[in-house]
Amino acid sequence: MVPTLISGDLALVDHGKNYLDPQGGIYAISIDSQIMVKRLQIVFPGKHIKIISDNQFYPSIEISPQDLIINGKIIWYGREIDG
Repeated sequence: MVPTLISGDLALVDHGKNYLDPQGGIYAISIDSQIMVKRLQIVFPGKHIKIISDNQFYPSIEISPQDLIINGKIIWYGREIDG
């Protein structure tokens, strides 16, 4: 998720928000037992979910909602200041 999130950042996950908000957002998700943090967006009319990485080197993909688990929404993040 570089440049939004970088290695070592702290993220606060609201596990009560284990559903996709209509406006999307950044979520902790599981796909095939792999946990990751990605930006999610609903794609109409098929109601698929677009998984987006803020890192331009990783292409977006679309999947069916039943193929992913939303563990929670990222509601805050922070990082240590260098120097």
